[in-house]
Amino acid sequence: MVQCSAVQCSAVQCSAVQCSAELCCAVLCCAVLCCAVLCCAVLCCAVLCCAVLCCAVLCCAVLCCAVLCCAVLCCAVLCCAVLCCAVLCCAVLCCAVLCCAVLCCAVLCCAVLYYAKLMYCILYYVMLCYYRLLFSPVNLWPVPCVCSLQEDNDTYILK
Repeated sequence: MVQCSAVQCSAVQCSAVQCSAELCCAVLCCAVLCCAVLCCAVLCCAVLCCAVLCCAVLCCAVLCCAVLCCAVLCCAVLCCAVLCCAVLCCAVLCCAVLCCAVLCCAVLCCAVLYYAKLMYCILYYVMLCYYRLLFSPVNLWPVPCVCSLQEDNDTYILK
């Protein structure tokens, strides 16, 4: 059998014809060990990269979710404040319009009642004076009559 050097046996291809069984076994074990170390390194790198990537994606998702939730919450609070302000302003305005309408109606009703009583008093005075003029002597003018309102029973008296 031809012995080969360690430099020659460090090649990937190793045949039993070129090398002794012990040397081939050593080279093969070295190759397997190197492959295992390399595979372990690649696997560890993949796991580490995946962990870093997953962490970055998770952190970004959490951050984006927090920003989105904050924006939605702020928008909701702002919209609620605007809506409450609008409802309050509308209520105050409606109340003011209603109070103004009631007040105007009350003033108008009081004015109508006052002028109705005044017109009744004037008409009553004119009728009484006309009655005196018709039934008094020709040479006497009617005594001036005054219409006054008694406060106790709202009746008109000729004085």
